[in-house]
Amino acid sequence: MMGKRFQLLRDLSPEATLIGFLLSPRTNPRYYDLELKRVAAMGHSLGREVVILNASTEQEIDSAFATLVQQRIGALLVSNDSLFIAQHHQIIGLAARYSVPTMYPYREHVLSGGLISYGTDVNEMNRQAGIYVGRILNGEKPRRC
Repeated sequence: MMGKRFQLLRDLSPEATLIGFLLSPRTNPRYYDLELKRVAAMGHSLGREVVILNASTEQEIDSAFATLVQQRIGALLVSNDSLFIAQHHQIIGLAARYSVPTMYPYREHVLSGGLISYGTDVNEMNRQAGIYVGRILNGEKPRRC
């Protein structure tokens, strides 16, 4: 999904040559490294430079936006991290204050005032998980995908 988010953000802000990626280094280090590689490759393939904006606390989110403004980053992609979900009002407010087109991972961000999102439907995902767990509890053997 990250590739599609990147493409949509590029189409939304074609003038943005610098795209920020808000990422938390406190996330699983393997995941963090993998995301860095993926995003750099996507940026390169779409002709955009990606600037990594690390944040692990509320204060670091503020600092990341200060960096975003200072470096004249034209658009922002928010990673799927529990901190950014918990602090979505802060991020949405900062993006609005600085007029930065921002792509969020969940539709709930848009319902809270964010610009655009592309991602899984969390309610549907949880519903499907419940159905799957119910089938297992009723004796069906789990299958590997």
